[in-house]
Amino acid sequence: MSALWLSDCSVFTGGTLLGGDVLLSSVAIDTRRCLKGSVYFAISGESFDGHQFVVDAVEKGAVAVVVEHDCGVDVPQLIVRNTRQTLADIAQLWRRQYSVQLVALTGSNGKTTVKEMIASILSQEGSVLATKGNLNNDIGVPLTLFSLREEHQFAVVELGANAPGEIAGLAAIAEPQVVVVNNVGPAHLEGFGSLQGVANSKGEIYEHLREDGLALINADEFAATEWAKRVLQGRVVQFSAQNRTGAEIQGQLLEDQVLRVSYQDESRDIKISLLGQHNMRNALTAVSVALVMGVSWGSIVTGLEKVKPVTGRLVEYDAAGVRVIDDSYNANPGSVEAALSLLANYQSSRWFVLGTMAELGAQAEEMHAKAGRQAAALGIDRFACVGEHAVAARRGFGPKGLAFEKHDELAAQLMAAVKPGDTVLVKGSRSAGMERVVQHLIENLGARSA
Repeated sequence: MSALWLSDCSVFTGGTLLGGDVLLSSVAIDTRRCLKGSVYFAISGESFDGHQFVVDAVEKGAVAVVVEHDCGVDVPQLIVRNTRQTLADIAQLWRRQYSVQLVALTGSNGKTTVKEMIASILSQEGSVLATKGNLNNDIGVPLTLFSLREEHQFAVVELGANAPGEIAGLAAIAEPQVVVVNNVGPAHLEGFGSLQGVANSKGEIYEHLREDGLALINADEFAATEWAKRVLQGRVVQFSAQNRTGAEIQGQLLEDQVLRVSYQDESRDIKISLLGQHNMRNALTAVSVALVMGVSWGSIVTGLEKVKPVTGRLVEYDAAGVRVIDDSYNANPGSVEAALSLLANYQSSRWFVLGTMAELGAQAEEMHAKAGRQAAALGIDRFACVGEHAVAARRGFGPKGLAFEKHDELAAQLMAAVKPGDTVLVKGSRSAGMERVVQHLIENLGARSA
């Protein structure tokens, strides 16, 4: 059984252990879930304090607690300065128990898709632990690492960030053998300040590669040369979809979602099941990671064939003859541009429905207006936007643009206007809640035609 003594955790973190020693074999941060046998970490946030639930955690079976002050409970207590940081520190200690080949990846767009692609490929060769959903922050990454077990040959860990320094912290505890930045785009500008700030922050991952590690660098990105300089140890391998000189792995985006990959005098054509050229680029990243890890071409092809769309990531539905494309999982200017390019290829009346793109700071109005202009330039037939910057987006698109304050107003207009044969692509940041619009269309268009 995988476990750590709480006394060893105390020494590693500089905490103070009250009460007897106990084995840490699983962790918990939420008393609404099963705590039997777990060590409970009292995490505090802006609107909650986990210390309020320590007694509840013990009553539900926690064998010890990690807290910032003595909570007077009758189980061992590890008292630390910051429980959130301690969760990360002990996760690092947990990770060091295993010789698993760990891949860490980040990027502005496509992280979750690339993670799923890599995991599917590696699963053809052994047992894989992969980040669940988008648990890629300072809590999600430690929880993922705590899921490591002896049976895992591989781990694929997604790293996300909203501000400088966060990727560095996550990569440091994951101690990866393989690292890659998928791409850079204008996402989370509120925290990073500029596109260069995004590139600098994503590039932090390259400074935390193990001595025997491999750094995969997307040669098509403007920061590629800078990233290569940040690799302090290990080997650098570059990949490109634009025939960049010096890239050991070359990809060609062919018609019918076929990706041709060439590496070490071998070449394969791989059919990509996910929509859009951006997903072919995502696949090139995943294939590149697999190739440098020594995975066979057979496993690569089979693994990619098995990848299914992530919920809310360009999933198509037929709603009484209306093609509804659900891309509501998240949005930033780069992913909006990719979605528009995909939509432009459909031979039908095309609707682009956009919810607010979050965390763009002072550039939010202009970025939404730019999305409208891009849609118009690509010949998108109708453009509808809801939320804080809807008017700016409509202004960018022109006279046929629509702007709404509320989701139900938008949904009602769509129900009245779309007809069989139309294609409706719905996109927005997670906080925009655009999945509600998708669900409304799917559930009610059929009823309308009945």
